[in-house]
Amino acid sequence: EHETADLRLVKLFGANLPNFVGIYEKPNEPGREIVIGGYGVGTGAPLKTNGKTYGYEWAHIDSRALRIGTNRIESTQDDNELEGLTSDVIIADFDGLHEGSPTTYETIPAVYDSGGGWFVKQRRTWKLAGLSRAVEPHYEQGHDDDPNHVLYESWFRDRSDPSTADADYFDAVRISSYAQWINDRIPSVLPGDLNGDDEVDIADFSVFARQWPRTDCQPPNPCLGADSEPDGDVDWLDLAKFASHWLTANPPH
Repeated sequence: EHETADLRLVKLFGANLPNFVGIYEKPNEPGREIVIGGYGVGTGAPLKTNGKTYGYEWAHIDSRALRIGTNRIESTQDDNELEGLTSDVIIADFDGLHEGSPTTYETIPAVYDSGGGWFVKQRRTWKLAGLSRAVEPHYEQGHDDDPNHVLYESWFRDRSDPSTADADYFDAVRISSYAQWINDRIPSVLPGDLNGDDEVDIADFSVFARQWPRTDCQPPNPCLGADSEPDGDVDWLDLAKFASHWLTANPPH
């Protein structure tokens, strides 16, 4: 957990992740188009004044489905305080069609999207540039004949004068500001450490033994790492390589 920022690292054991991305480390995010993902609520009904749409309700139903959309990073800010945590952030806004700088699938986070990734493409490779942190909220109470009901909304125009653009603000923790902190805490890959606990021991041998002598190993994680060459099978060459790292360990982080 970072000392000041809204950022925490977790370690997964035994995870089979066929697709993952690295972190974006360059401090040149403004102007870059992003893809945003999250498991928050989706888009509800359009909001209108005098027949002109100025935004959308947040959906009533929480389906917890993964949703993605696009936007563009507008700016950055250092030391932005929120709920006792001070983070460097990247900032975007929710533009309406034909105004501001909308992207093809313009999106804005909603409830339950916190911590979702902001991804940029660097030389045809996706990188994690931010983690959703805050969004400008609008809400109405007493909707649908329920005085306790709260309806959240996102706007891209002013409600009282929908001819005027008023794009909602939202931000994410800026990964490039913390790239060194992240890299310092991620250990290097230890050959033979098949269960990810930073040491090569009997637990890893158990993983290796369960894969012996498979001949159907496929990337990106061939036979849970037992096929270390990798050549598609777990054989004596893999066992020799495993044995050469027996009882080695990464330094503690």
